[in-house]
Amino acid sequence: YRNNISARSVTGQNGRVEKFLITEKLSDLFSPVVPATFADMVQKMTGIRHIIALPFFIEGQVVGNLLVATRDHFSQRDIDFLTAFGQQAANAIQSQRRLDQMQALERTVLDLQSHLTDETLMLQTLVKAIVQKLNYFGAAVGTLEADEKFPLRAYFFDLAPDALAKLEAQGGIYFAGPQTTNDLRDPRFQTNLTYHAIQAARHNAENRFLLSGSLYDFFRPLVNKDICDRLQRSLGIRGVLAFPFFLEGEVLGNIYVFSRSPYFSDHDKAMLSAFGQQAAIGIRNSRLYRKAEDQRQIAQTLARLAFSASAYVHTLRNHVGAFGNYLMLAEHIQDLPPEQRHEVEEIRVNVGDLIDQTAHILDNLHQPWRQKADVPTDVNQALYATVNKIYPNLVVEAGQTVVDSQVGVALIFELSPDLPCVNTSPEMLIEVFSILLNNAIDSIKETARRGMLWLSTRLDSAGYIVVTVRDNGRGIRPENLNHIFEMGWSTREEGMGFGLFWLKDFVEGLGGAIMVDSKYQQGATFSIRLPVIQPETVTQVEA
Repeated sequence: YRNNISARSVTGQNGRVEKFLITEKLSDLFSPVVPATFADMVQKMTGIRHIIALPFFIEGQVVGNLLVATRDHFSQRDIDFLTAFGQQAANAIQSQRRLDQMQALERTVLDLQSHLTDETLMLQTLVKAIVQKLNYFGAAVGTLEADEKFPLRAYFFDLAPDALAKLEAQGGIYFAGPQTTNDLRDPRFQTNLTYHAIQAARHNAENRFLLSGSLYDFFRPLVNKDICDRLQRSLGIRGVLAFPFFLEGEVLGNIYVFSRSPYFSDHDKAMLSAFGQQAAIGIRNSRLYRKAEDQRQIAQTLARLAFSASAYVHTLRNHVGAFGNYLMLAEHIQDLPPEQRHEVEEIRVNVGDLIDQTAHILDNLHQPWRQKADVPTDVNQALYATVNKIYPNLVVEAGQTVVDSQVGVALIFELSPDLPCVNTSPEMLIEVFSILLNNAIDSIKETARRGMLWLSTRLDSAGYIVVTVRDNGRGIRPENLNHIFEMGWSTREEGMGFGLFWLKDFVEGLGGAIMVDSKYQQGATFSIRLPVIQPETVTQVEA
């Protein structure tokens, strides 16, 4: 099309669009679609003498071309009139586009509300609307997680799904999934578009829209630059825009827009900001709904457990009482030889003590959900107490680094000394650690190798205590990672799927967070971040 007057007027010379172009040949208008001989014949029959191509613009970008043929010459007055006419066409197009975009935003808001219960589906609806309603080639969205990981959660392109899948497979490039998870703490990722967009948002930069002409800036360092460049040329992408979205001043994630134009107007950015705000609101509402649903399930589960516990306590009380009555009969056995009477007497005393302890436990179980008071708690001591609870015959004390459990698991302690305290119930924190350690031990038992269990604590740069439990057990399958904290989900048939669900809820209730990383058949790592209390307010309580 290099000889076509319409194409030449838009491409111009040296990348600058022409104000207008005039030709005397009708064939210049129809090249290369219509043969020049046929165009010349039509021109003779119609008496056309000149053809003008006059581009019109919106915010400096070409949106159309006014093509006019005349049997006369074009005067300057004619050209000025046509320029004004073209501008009116541009204004009409702009008004209609903005109306369409506002209507699209309204429909998108309704669609997002209908997917309130599914955050992933809500994000997929959002990126699909950006492409289909705002006429971009592609869009993606990622969310910032508590551990500074940045997974891409959804994407959509104006391509047939099988065509995009084929491109991804051929190039080894994937727009979403584990392959494209950014780790903002890793220096390798601190040159890409995601990192710079998040940093700009955190430092309140005036321009939070970052535009790159290179698809590699989106993928680096995960994909080779040559592969990215070839993919970019094949898809015709000329601009990648990244911008963060917020909720109450907190960065929740980034939206990415892939365009076949290198230019984004102020209005384009305003519309994309509105879509970003809807993403933030949608994520908040989805998470609030999920939390409310989780709390409802917790209440139902605890109610069932409380009812069962009450029934079991009542039954056990009866059995303990009966056992005590039978034990009293031992006092009246006089026919036994002296040595046997002495042995029975010792057994009677020991069993009597155990019955008293059992009765005390049952008294406590009679009110199983009593509130445990929060006190300043030493995290390291809680970890030691947990290990001693799981291995009662193993004495583990502060300062030990490697301990053999004598049952096939070596415990490696890397505990930072003099950590600040956490305001929580020591018993509840021990229960949190017990869940993680028991899960790790069970995972190790499913392998043939010698078990290793690493327990570490440290104070991070944000002032949180980070407790890490790492094992070399079976690990977690990739497809299960997103489900392990769900209520009722378990890989074991006998499991209730309550432990990790409750653990996450409890830790988040303290203002903390829990993260998990795993490689299947190699092990799993759980990290808990806990807020600390100020040292001057602490009266240390031994766990």
